[in-house]
Amino acid sequence: MFKKYKVAITLWVVLDISMILFAIWLGKRLFAEEEIIQATQEIQIDDDSDEEIIEGRNEMQLRKDGVLNSYEIIEGKLYGWGENNYGQLGLGKVDDLGTKYTEPVYIADSIIHVDTYIGETVVFLNDKSELYGIGNNMDGQLGVPIEQKGRSRSEKQYVTEPTLIATNVRYAAVGLDFILVLKKDGKLYVMGDNGNGQLGDGEAKPDIEREYDYDNTPFSYELKYVMGGVAYIACGGQTAAAISYNGELWMWGDNSHGEVGNRIVGNKMPVYRVNIVSKPYLTMKQVEKVWFDKDTVYAETDTGETWVWGEGYAALPKKIED
Repeated sequence: MFKKYKVAITLWVVLDISMILFAIWLGKRLFAEEEIIQATQEIQIDDDSDEEIIEGRNEMQLRKDGVLNSYEIIEGKLYGWGENNYGQLGLGKVDDLGTKYTEPVYIADSIIHVDTYIGETVVFLNDKSELYGIGNNMDGQLGVPIEQKGRSRSEKQYVTEPTLIATNVRYAAVGLDFILVLKKDGKLYVMGDNGNGQLGDGEAKPDIEREYDYDNTPFSYELKYVMGGVAYIACGGQTAAAISYNGELWMWGDNSHGEVGNRIVGNKMPVYRVNIVSKPYLTMKQVEKVWFDKDTVYAETDTGETWVWGEGYAALPKKIED
């Protein structure tokens, strides 16, 4: 009888300990799941916070001046003036180089954002989150298929009327020969030339022997996914920048002047297939905003500090002292 009680007590103790251990495990699991849920909620962006990020981290550009052209949104209507040698005024035709339109030309209605680099390639966003483009498409950067890239003129290398590029777009940024498209879900896409790694896919490699062979550098006329969780984007000539929801600044593309901020300086002469950073590189953290002045890069942190690197400065971020 004593042995039976002893076995029963032993089983009860083991069962009790097992229940205690199970309760501890379950508590830890629920706590961990709660943390995961909280972390997921922190990076999700609903419509309200989406608008807040647009307004806070990116001043929706109502005017953009390029070397060749200027564009301005007035009461929701987009106007442009200057050259039309790439069809960048949306007139349905291409004019000879040197023909200038000095009076504003109406392009589109219900527009909330416009961007261009030097005035050859133009993108603009309407109030339905639809992104359109006009102008230079030599590298497929406006999404119109081209058989091959290059400086030889062809019909498909001009987009002379507003052409739909993408939907559900938060906003876009234009470089010399590529564009960045940020969707409302925080996913970043890119399209155009990849000679200096602008597509961020890791495929572009340095090739000294063919460094000036522009016509044979890779390109894409289809949007290619780069990364998710992006709140802010900017373009230099051939360098791209993206800030994540948690303030990480990622950069890639041409690094001739140390624009990527990876402590490496190229030959200070942008050429194809040289000085390439073809995958996003983590340049800084706690960043709120980034912008380019030609080949110089500036970043503003969440504490209000301004940092600079690239042309004329070091190849890594340095804080600008007051």
